[in-house]
Amino acid sequence: MTTFDRREEGFEKKFAHDEELRFKAMARR
Repeated sequence: MTTFDRREEGFEKKFAHDEELRFKAMARR
């Protein structure tokens, strides 16, 4: 259970990071 929670947390952080990069890339234009 703990391993699954950690994996999901890491996935959410990676997704949020990708969204942030995409937002910055769009704002730059």
